[in-house]
Amino acid sequence: MNFSKDAAFYKYCGCSKGRWQAVYAEGNQCIHFPIIAKEVAFFGKKMFSEMRRAGMNVGLSKAKLSQAMLEILIQLPVGTTNLKETIVHHMGLLGQMSATRDINEAWNQAKRKAASEYPETFMIDGRKVLHWNDGSEKIIDKKISSANFKKVNELAERENCAVDQIVSKLIRYYQKGQA
Repeated sequence: MNFSKDAAFYKYCGCSKGRWQAVYAEGNQCIHFPIIAKEVAFFGKKMFSEMRRAGMNVGLSKAKLSQAMLEILIQLPVGTTNLKETIVHHMGLLGQMSATRDINEAWNQAKRKAASEYPETFMIDGRKVLHWNDGSEKIIDKKISSANFKKVNELAERENCAVDQIVSKLIRYYQKGQA
């Protein structure tokens, strides 16, 4: 006599000496998957790592994972923190079963896509961190042309001081001229 204890995970099987086990029943044949401890959460991190090691895989490419992350990302309310963790949580079983390296690479792709496709909502700073584009974050321009870079270095060499000191003096002189 087979009956369900919890969804389809635990079933009582007469051929297993009266124990609760994970059973996949097809017709009259039962395939048993022994349960180590019933107290362990059904979908814990350890369980998924053991499933991946056993050869079970999600079977999704990083591009599909990235697309799923992007679709969830654009639906989140503005101001949500911990975007990556929130998105992986919203992905459910797909997020839990995916390997960490796949999630990380898909997240990097999703960040770039979000910033390029939705610049009014998202932006990426100099450290490649995704932020909400709500005006609270300012992106600092760190680029300097090669010609100006050479000029500042030559000037610092002539004045026998550091480039940082030259830039500080230039800023001071500029501010004095503006006043």
